[in-house]
Formats: sequence, structure tokens, C-alpha cells
Amino acid sequence: MNQRSKMQPYSLSKILQNSDFVSPEYKLPIIIGKDISDKIVYYDLNKLSRILIAGREKTGKTNLIKLIISSLIAGNTANQCKLAIINSNNDDYEEFKNIPHLFCPIVKSGAEESKNVLELLITELNNRRIKIRQHNVKNISEYNKIPSEKIPYLVIIIDDFSDLYTTLPQKFENFIQQISTFGCSVGIHIIISTKHITEQNCTDFISASFTTHIAFKTSTAQESELITWTPEAANLQEQHDILLIETAKPAIHIKTNLFIES
Repeated sequence: MNQRSKMQPYSLSKILQNSDFVSPEYKLPIIIGKDISDKIVYYDLNKLSRILIAGREKTGKTNLIKLIISSLIAGNTANQCKLAIINSNNDDYEEFKNIPHLFCPIVKSGAEESKNVLELLITELNNRRIKIRQHNVKNISEYNKIPSEKIPYLVIIIDDFSDLYTTLPQKFENFIQQISTFGCSVGIHIIISTKHITEQNCTDFISASFTTHIAFKTSTAQESELITWTPEAANLQEQHDILLIETAKPAIHIKTNLFIES
């Protein structure tokens, strides 16, 4: 049985009819999965801002990222939200290669290409900071209220970030630091994922830089503690079972075995 056959379809029309998803309070509504009472779980990525996803191989990390991407596409035009996808796993995101929401072509592999995209994204960050400062406003929400001035949100996705971190450690840390410090105010958010749960990848710096941690099943309690500060992720089910932890909030148990029917 393949991964998709185990998934539960969720129709685009249901999403667009849901009052939570279309609420004006949500700038970037995303679906994460279902809670223990089988209710669809929505979040505003604008509030989660920086998400670290980790878990052992074949637990459903890529499927969750695809669910988030599909949510963003369903809820926003290409003028409202852009996506930058760096993927070291080759063709996992091929289905999105022609969407108009792409900030740049999907990066499939290669340190040099990834390095160029990181530099491009930092340039975009700095350009947004200049624009916002020139108009004497504090953030993207205030800037986008100015007539004829609009900046789309930008969501950066890096899967698997460990390859990039190993190859370009200094550049990657500088990139994360810049995004962590200035990204939210200029409408840039980031999601990174890894199956390599080690002290070399999930460092104190990486852990502290991300406001939201999502843990799939880990191989050991020690790996779980690197992501959740508890051994609980080692006890999750093999696939599509997560703990979501926001800063200073208790962990939430969510099932992520959904996909959006286009």
C-alpha cells in the first residue's frame, strides 16, 4: 500500500467554505491535519511564522509540507503569497513546479544553486525592509494598506535542511538568523524539515530560531528531546502522527493523514 492510499482526501470546496479558513483574521491559513476529536486543525502561518519539522524517515513529513503548500495555494492568489522551495530529495514537489505562486524555480539539489537562492532571498528580505522603512510603517500589514502598494507574503520551504547545513554551515546560520530577526515583519516565513535528528543539525541555535516545532515519530527518546524537550515523540505512531509545540504552549497531538483534492 502506498502513502497516498493511506491518506484521507479533503476537497478544495470544503476548505473554501470553512469559516475558519476564510476568516479575515487569518493572513495565511493552513491546514495541519485533524485533532483527536476528528476536527480539521487550522493555523495562521503568519502567527506560527517559523516552523521546524523533524521525524524519522517515511513518517509523513513531506506529505505535511504538501498539505501546507496546497493550503496556501487554495487560500491565496499568486499576488498574495509566493513560495520558495529548496528540496534535496529531488522530485518530491514536482506537482508544484508550474504553479504561479513560485518566487523562483524549485531547487532540487546542489550546494551552489541552493547558495544562490539563499542570497536571492536575503536580497528580497533587505529590499522589503527598505520599502517598509521608506513608507514609515512598521510591518507588511501596515504597508499593504497603502493604496497601490502591495507586497506578497513569501514562504520559504527547505526539505531536507541538514544537507544545506552540512555543506554551507556559516551561510545557512546567517540566513536563518536574518529570517528569524526580520522575516516576520516583512512577510517572510520559513518551514524547514529533516529526518536527521542529531545534535549537529538540531542545534540550540536552530531550535531557538524556530517558534513552532512539529515532531513526527523519532527513533529514540533522545531524538525526541532535541525537538520537543520531552521523550513523547518516540511513542507516536509510525506515520502521520505529530506533536505541534508553539513557544510557551503545551504540545498538541494532531493526525496529518490528509491531502487536498485539486
